[in-house]
Amino acid sequence: MNNSPWQGRSDPSDNSRWHQVVEVTKKVEPDCHCIIGFNCDEGVRRNKGRTGAAAGPDQIRKMLSNLIYPGEKPIIDLGNIDCIENLLEDAQSNLASKIADVINAKSLPIILGGGHEIAWGTYQGIRQAHPTAKLGIINFDAHFDLRPVEPLPSSGTPFRQAAQYAEDKNINFDYLVYGINPSVNTEALFNYANEKNVHWKSDLSINNQPWQKSFEDIANFCESLDYLYITVCLDVFPASYAPGVSAPAALGVNPNIILQLIDSLKRQFASKILALEVAEMNPTFDIDDRTARLAARLIHQFTLPS
Repeated sequence: MNNSPWQGRSDPSDNSRWHQVVEVTKKVEPDCHCIIGFNCDEGVRRNKGRTGAAAGPDQIRKMLSNLIYPGEKPIIDLGNIDCIENLLEDAQSNLASKIADVINAKSLPIILGGGHEIAWGTYQGIRQAHPTAKLGIINFDAHFDLRPVEPLPSSGTPFRQAAQYAEDKNINFDYLVYGINPSVNTEALFNYANEKNVHWKSDLSINNQPWQKSFEDIANFCESLDYLYITVCLDVFPASYAPGVSAPAALGVNPNIILQLIDSLKRQFASKILALEVAEMNPTFDIDDRTARLAARLIHQFTLPS
């Protein structure tokens, strides 16, 4: 029995679907798109959220499998990083090493989560490859994820950890969050975000203006940076589109807007983008695979030729 998530339809004289073009390998190749899964929701558990995201990466792969692969670069699947028991920090360290290998090979990692604790692993991997570069973090998310690290790091702390790392190393911390839900972020988080000069825009303001205006703001953020790290927390979308997350959104940001923004980022700043990440995919609470299908469409759109 074939348990691989890479299965799907085969049409005569057409071998262009994801499951037909993905190469499953342990070897990092140069100039590729490299899929890496992060089978973990220990950070969500620590953050008192709904667990189940550890099964997210393979579910996204299943929804990608039957789509047409539009990319010009080879696509390889490097497998999953597993969080064993509650050893979150070990899993993040393993993820960081893999991501650094991919970036050093001049390939682009597409990282599938897993809870948003994945971001601390991704950030560390980028910093291993580019220790002092002026890095910009673009997070499409309903939450700042700037919670205090004490008593333990969690899915709510990754960008606080990045800010502290940057301060310790005396390097930049440029962080933009689009999709903030003001009703679920405390005053203390807004204060810390302001202290760190975090750029942010609420779900309401994004929905109520043309996406081009939002992109102008994002483009201004990107101009002076060396590299970009794009991360998408699926709870930024309305629950009707993305029920399979730890914290479903009553409002959220219309997926069309975020897909337009990511597509425009890729077209204008392709040479700066080091990593794309999709987090908080929780199959336990998904309905008709809506969330996994949305994640797959987002990744598909990102791999379209510029």
